[in-house]
Amino acid sequence: MKKINYFGFLGFTSILGLLGFYTNNKSMFLYFCFLPYFMYFKVIPDESFKENVRKSATIAYIISFVISCISIGLYEIYNNPSIAIAGLNFSFSISGILFLIKFLAIESKEKKGLE
Repeated sequence: MKKINYFGFLGFTSILGLLGFYTNNKSMFLYFCFLPYFMYFKVIPDESFKENVRKSATIAYIISFVISCISIGLYEIYNNPSIAIAGLNFSFSISGILFLIKFLAIESKEKKGLE
């Protein structure tokens, strides 16, 4: 029986980027950064893969938390809902980009070590 790598389902988050055309909110286009996750449907998840995901998720979570706190603080200062919306979209997208960059860096180091 073939295992499904649920990591690939993160690619469907990129559909939210289409809302940028409908709403004219350019920060929504950042969701297209999730398109590369579709390639992980082909990867069989083993222990090292799961550990690499954990390492990458830690830094992405911390950055997302910091950016979210800043955007909520700016919303409270300026009382402008568009700041909160753009900040939370930016936080979510940047954490996804950082997660992918960190994950790909770990994977490339691992491949170099095997060669």
